[in-house]
Amino acid sequence: MARSQTQDSDEQLRALERKFQESPDSLAFVPLAEALNRAGDHRRAAEVAQRGLLAHPDSVAGRLAWAVAEAELDNVKQALEQIKRA
Repeated sequence: MARSQTQDSDEQLRALERKFQESPDSLAFVPLAEALNRAGDHRRAAEVAQRGLLAHPDSVAGRLAWAVAEAELDNVKQALEQIKRA
């Protein structure tokens, strides 16, 4: 039986979550935050980006992932602040 795209996406998201949990101070937060944004979980994406940026404050990709999450949550001011800092 063929796997659905949803199953594959869920599995990939779980793998990214595990990688981030195993190495919370690594750059693993970027692909996780991006995947969470794609999945529509913008609140969690913002949380992951914020946490990751504590260890990597100069990560442009991390700031942009956070900006996308905030924009999707209608927090335009916060989104623009992250874009400025990227």
